[in-house]
Amino acid sequence: MAEYDQTIRYIPQQAFNYAGNPKQNVPQDTNANEAQINNLNSQTKRSQICSKQCVVICLICIGILLLIAAAFTVPLVVILTLPTASYKYIFDLFSLITTDSNSSLSLYGVQLNLNPSSLPTSWSQCYTATYATNMGTTNLNSILSACNKNMLLLGCRQSGHTIMDVAAMGYRADVLYNCATTSNCRNVANGVGWYYSDVYSWGFANGTDSVTRSTCDTSSTNAGYRLCWCTQNNAGYRCGSAIISNTNYEKVIYRSN
Repeated sequence: MAEYDQTIRYIPQQAFNYAGNPKQNVPQDTNANEAQINNLNSQTKRSQICSKQCVVICLICIGILLLIAAAFTVPLVVILTLPTASYKYIFDLFSLITTDSNSSLSLYGVQLNLNPSSLPTSWSQCYTATYATNMGTTNLNSILSACNKNMLLLGCRQSGHTIMDVAAMGYRADVLYNCATTSNCRNVANGVGWYYSDVYSWGFANGTDSVTRSTCDTSSTNAGYRLCWCTQNNAGYRCGSAIISNTNYEKVIYRSN
């Protein structure tokens, strides 16, 4: 018994107290650990909620960006697949004309079978002559003095007719863009490829179509949309696909501010 009594004597009193009433005698360190665990759990839940919210917001943003991209991509595809004659209306609708100033031009691109009566009243004819008429430097100076407005329209038609077979309008600086004697030079503006030289040739092609000036443009691509007048002391040369050097066709210029 002495041995058992000695053993019992060394059992800590705290053990008996904890066994009898554990809730009141839990060490303070244990309570602190539980508080830290609860705090970590709370932070983890908040982080999970924030992460879910961020994912939702990102998905919404991606959806909006895809809708915006689709809104611009679909009209662009439609524009690229439409015939050239439809470009004016699409470009006007989406304000995609090359320069803001082109909004004052009533026609976009090369026109076929144009009736001058359809032009705004501000337009007036300032020059007409047959394809047999020489267009040298002296004549050009007189022509440009008469056709002295901010906007010009070049056209050609069969003699005695009103309707122009081919025509295009543009701002003066574009229509008179000096390409000198460069064969493939043209200035694309208002859906027309313009070129000019008082010692070579003057005319246009459709949109971005290439030109081959020798002296006048001899290219055959979209031939019906081309016009060229020799200016190297020569007469002629083309009204659409027709090659002329006689009086059967007329050169026509209109002007407007």
